[in-house]
Amino acid sequence: MRRFNRPNRINRPFRRRGPLGAFLGGMGRGAGMAGANRQLADEARQMLDEANSLFDSGQFAEAADILAQLAEAAQTHNLPQRAGQLRLRAAQAHLQARNAAAAVEHSRAALAAFTQAGMPGRAVALAPRIVEQLRAAGFNAEAEAFAKETHTTLAAPGLGPAPSAAPANAAPTRRPAQQTNCPQCGAALHWLTRMDDEVDCEYCGAVVRAG
Repeated sequence: MRRFNRPNRINRPFRRRGPLGAFLGGMGRGAGMAGANRQLADEARQMLDEANSLFDSGQFAEAADILAQLAEAAQTHNLPQRAGQLRLRAAQAHLQARNAAAAVEHSRAALAAFTQAGMPGRAVALAPRIVEQLRAAGFNAEAEAFAKETHTTLAAPGLGPAPSAAPANAAPTRRPAQQTNCPQCGAALHWLTRMDDEVDCEYCGAVVRAG
């Protein structure tokens, strides 16, 4: 993987359990922390800041690497919803890096994480949006394969299979405006697509609805 020179890069192992546990656990619960735990949480939060900064500057592969490792840590700490959020962001980064295989892999992991978190409806709603992103990026074969896969894997009693994404030539639907910043903590929000009705803040965990 190509590495970029970044003088401000945080020089610490991603898999160190302390800071990631404090960060991910605290973010998932919205709980306050003090002393050393708060400091560790702030350090780990800088990792997410770095990932988002890399994403915004076009260094998508490196952003995806950080996001994927944070997602793995969230899964290790039994926080599947948080893992799903991070997997989705990693998938977006890989898609921007033109790595369709990795984007599909992380998208698949994100849907599995939301299902594990007891949010199968969220997974069903996200599936066609991911297909839409793949198509928009020109990965039509991957989009069709992912649509067929999720149509089967997300089917469940009383839930039904994931709906297909709207065709590319479908008339646009007027949607509520998507906020750019979280009303709770002020952090920048990263929407999966322009069609999303809600998004989870990466920093405080608040669910923000478009409107």
